[in-house]
Amino acid sequence: MNTVSINEKEMIKITESILGMAIKYSEYIHIFTAYYPHTHELTVYVYPANSNYSDILENKGGARLYDNNVYLGKERCVSNLRDMYLEITNLVEDILPEVINEGEGDEK
Repeated sequence: MNTVSINEKEMIKITESILGMAIKYSEYIHIFTAYYPHTHELTVYVYPANSNYSDILENKGGARLYDNNVYLGKERCVSNLRDMYLEITNLVEDILPEVINEGEGDEK
């Protein structure tokens, strides 16, 4: 029987929440997530939704709004994941009012 500790449950919950934001808000902000099993690392980086990825690949601009990683097996990983989640949430909240304001004139 495989048991999961409370910290592991919280780690998984926060990680799933970050992925959920990536899916839910993909029209407004691009949240990229990657898990590397060989290092037990979660990497997250964020770009504006209107990014020109060709320019980014050619190093012509398009700075990331956020870029961080957490090693999930480390002592402070839950705390670091919480910080990551809050920073991404703040980015989403900064962008959503712009999206809401753009749509206000569309209703008739």
